[in-house]
Amino acid sequence: MVSRETDEVVIAPSTDVTGEDILRRAVKNVEPEALVYHDDFRSYGVLDGIFNHQSVNHSAGEYARGDVHTNTIEGEFSILRPWLSVFRGVSKEKIFLYCAQFQLLRSIRAMDMTTRAVSLFGVA
Repeated sequence: MVSRETDEVVIAPSTDVTGEDILRRAVKNVEPEALVYHDDFRSYGVLDGIFNHQSVNHSAGEYARGDVHTNTIEGEFSILRPWLSVFRGVSKEKIFLYCAQFQLLRSIRAMDMTTRAVSLFGVA
């Protein structure tokens, strides 16, 4: 998940993405008043009545409709994949640690060095 307003990134690996999984992660990470954009994956239907959401239908050749698109998260994934490749193999048991590190690096990327040091280590 990526916030278009704050650039906050939430990366979590999943082996089987179900509606229950999507709902659990959305409730944990998305503000109730937020507008959620997603593709036509069937499991996103679980958001009906809980979150304001809109989708693009990739299977029908629709990739953007004004502000409704998934380019933001797809762009994030295009950075994650080559970043992971430098580790020359990531075990399924440890993938969550790599995702957590990537999420941290992406969330502090815009901070200046001093703010980053204070944020990470509590020192100035």
